[in-house]
Amino acid sequence: RSQAEELQRQLNSTQFMLGEGDSALNSLKSIGEAKEDSLYPVGSGVFFKSRVVDDKMVLIDVGDRVVAEKSVEEATKIIEEKKARLEQAIKEIQLALNRVAERSEELNRQAQEMQRELG
Repeated sequence: RSQAEELQRQLNSTQFMLGEGDSALNSLKSIGEAKEDSLYPVGSGVFFKSRVVDDKMVLIDVGDRVVAEKSVEEATKIIEEKKARLEQAIKEIQLALNRVAERSEELNRQAQEMQRELG
C-alpha cells in the first residue's frame, strides 16, 4: 500500500508541474498583449504589479537552477518539451499504479482463498 501511496504522490506532483507548464505557456502566448501593468504571481497568493518591458525575450530555468535568457519562441519550445516529458512520466506512473493495484487484488484473492481452505 505504501508503494501505491508513493506513486500517487509522484502522480500528483507531476500533474501539478504539468499544470504549471500550461500556465507558463498561456502567459507566454499573451506576453505581447500586455500593454499596461499586469499582475504576476510570486507564490502563496502574493502578486506584484509590473509592466512588460521586453516582450521578445524572457528568463527561463533551463535546469539545475540555471536561468537563461531566451526568446519567447525558444522558451515556448523548452516548456513544450518539458510538458511532453511530464506527460510521458504521468503515463508511466499510471501504469505502475495499475500494476500495484492488480498485484494487490491478486494477493487479496490469494489470502481469501487461503482463509477458505483453513476455515
